[in-house]
Amino acid sequence: MKISSFSKHHSESLIPDNLGNKLDFQELQSGKNPIIFFVNGFGGCAPCICRTLFDQLKPKAVSIYDLDWNDIYLRKQSVYTKFSSVGFINDMLKKVIPAINPERKLLFIGHSFGGDAILEIARQIQPRKICFLAILDGVKRFGRRTTASVPGNVDFFYNRWTKHSSLPSKIPDLTIPGINKRLGVAINSYKSGRLTKDSLSTSCDQKEQSYGYHSDGFPILLDDEINKQKFELSGRRSSDNRHQIITHGCKYAIYKDLYIQEEMFNIIMEII
Repeated sequence: MKISSFSKHHSESLIPDNLGNKLDFQELQSGKNPIIFFVNGFGGCAPCICRTLFDQLKPKAVSIYDLDWNDIYLRKQSVYTKFSSVGFINDMLKKVIPAINPERKLLFIGHSFGGDAILEIARQIQPRKICFLAILDGVKRFGRRTTASVPGNVDFFYNRWTKHSSLPSKIPDLTIPGINKRLGVAINSYKSGRLTKDSLSTSCDQKEQSYGYHSDGFPILLDDEINKQKFELSGRRSSDNRHQIITHGCKYAIYKDLYIQEEMFNIIMEII
């Protein structure tokens, strides 16, 4: 894939209809630009996922919205009191999607529970087209990898996952005795995150990415001796003990990886 000048400002771009994060129903109805929804996972940090990508898209002729995986209104406390995406999905189906001009292009990017939620939304709004749908280490109930198939109304499906699960930053990594599998999300991170698709017309770009890369495609290496020793003690192979791992969340979360954001930026630019 061709690498763009990801860090450069594109002054020639048109001003988008919406530069904010929260839903603007008037803009949804009257706007003409493509709409990109960023849907975060558990944690109540929205807006948080793919901030480099978000910032690079803002000068473009697009409208961008941040959503919580279980609340379209970004009410942080709902992440902890409503541990279900049912309300979010229903609100998207009954309030948000019907308000959008049917001629506007739809693009979705979701992490963790957010990835699983947007797959369900895509399925239920058929036959309405979704130009681009991306999930980053998508998980379903109980923190297991999502197993939903990609519905046929998705034109381009982008999927990245990591084999390194993650726990909250203050909790050390734990392993299951006897099998040396790490606890955390996704709890079955050792399994592939590849999904099947319902239609041959859907283009797919799916692969594991368990190690970090700069936006130019070069590996992120650990030069700090303490970090090197820590990862060597974790049992990683000598061939990759200097390559920064990507985890489901926390400090080295998959949605922060610059190369993944670079790839999505290039694809989105081609679509819009």
